[in-house]
Amino acid sequence: MIKMAAFDMDGTLLLKDKTLSVKSIEAIKYLLSKNVKVIIATGRPNTLLKEYVNKLNINEFSVTCNGSVIYNHKNSEFLYNDTINKATTKNIESYLLDNNIDFLAYEKDYVVSHNSGPRHLFYTDRNKTLPIEDQAQFYTFEDIKKPIDELSINKILVVEQNKEKYAKTVEFLNKFDNLYVTQSKEDFIDVGPTGNSKGNALDILCKYYNIDKSEVIAFGDQMNDVSMLKFAGIGVAMGNAKQAVKDASDQVTLSNEEDGVFHKISEIYNL
Repeated sequence: MIKMAAFDMDGTLLLKDKTLSVKSIEAIKYLLSKNVKVIIATGRPNTLLKEYVNKLNINEFSVTCNGSVIYNHKNSEFLYNDTINKATTKNIESYLLDNNIDFLAYEKDYVVSHNSGPRHLFYTDRNKTLPIEDQAQFYTFEDIKKPIDELSINKILVVEQNKEKYAKTVEFLNKFDNLYVTQSKEDFIDVGPTGNSKGNALDILCKYYNIDKSEVIAFGDQMNDVSMLKFAGIGVAMGNAKQAVKDASDQVTLSNEEDGVFHKISEIYNL
């Protein structure tokens, strides 16, 4: 019997245009009606999740920043909140700035960057289409007037399209024994404090709710989803997932554009 269902967002629950399909919303509502704990498990920070949590009316904790944070948007409660060592954030920032590599730093309440790069502009432009209560908080370091090593950073998102620079950056980051380095999208490097992952966060939540991992189903498509797909009793890879993700899963469903989440939930519950 499924008691908890965990969903990645981008490439899984969301369509390419970053919206929820009618079928995805229907699947979540059905699970909620069956008293299943619906958990969003994403690499996004809290502030970039508000519009979806509000639309889906999810009252449970969400896993954000690839497991560095477990947060409930409804009551602003943190069950778990881990941050990158401050000296390490400074070392990472120096390397990225020296090599002209774009990045965003995720604090528990906002996102901060050094410039208005493509990712910053994408989300600030998207903000303009959303009601105030759903808008994400984006700032530059100039806005907040604090250096990165005075902030409590849950995750650093590195964005680099040049394959050689990407590989060298991963090599640099992997030298730190206090970092968890993974990937949530092509050209992205997700950096967080060591010991954290979506799988670890689901383990914390299972203990909190007294749910056995055999009663958990999880959906994902990228390398940062592998830990929770392996942890869950049923790990489901999306049809659009990387092959390594499919290999780590128990089952494969249709792609996000084909409403793979709804398809699998319908199959399980005979909808």
